[in-house]
Amino acid sequence: KIRLAVKVLKGGWLQVRVDGNVVVESTLNAGTVKRWEADNEIVISGRMIHNLEFELNGKLLGTLGRKDRNAHRVIVTKRGLSVSE
Repeated sequence: KIRLAVKVLKGGWLQVRVDGNVVVESTLNAGTVKRWEADNEIVISGRMIHNLEFELNGKLLGTLGRKDRNAHRVIVTKRGLSVSE
């Protein structure tokens, strides 16, 4: 299983898909913590992804790096986290 938690540092709109199904499509406020569990993949899309703090399978990954500041999509699989624009 993939267990992902995100903490919203600055509010904004997000869409989250877990194993292909949309589970969130709304604006999240700063301070909100969301958790999801998937068998294969979690995809997070939005313009404020750099304002999320990630925790994957109990390990704190922190926020995206400076080079990923313009990213609009994060894909989480059993291999880890990847970023795309």
